[in-house]
Amino acid sequence: MITYFSYKAYRRTGANPLGLLAFGFALVTLGSLLAGVFDLGLSLPREYAIIAESGLTALGFGVIVYSLYAR
Repeated sequence: MITYFSYKAYRRTGANPLGLLAFGFALVTLGSLLAGVFDLGLSLPREYAIIAESGLTALGFGVIVYSLYAR
């Protein structure tokens, strides 16, 4: 929901920080979904799911922090 509303606000205002915020939350969400697919859907070791989730979550939060300081 946060991703949807921040993207909706970005489309309405055109403010780049809101677009970055939506992208950051989308990365965090994608990391969780991808970890579930790796863990349950594919027959890969659980470590791959943890690495994918942790990496995308860290990247997403990095983009979110950047969006707070972007103009």
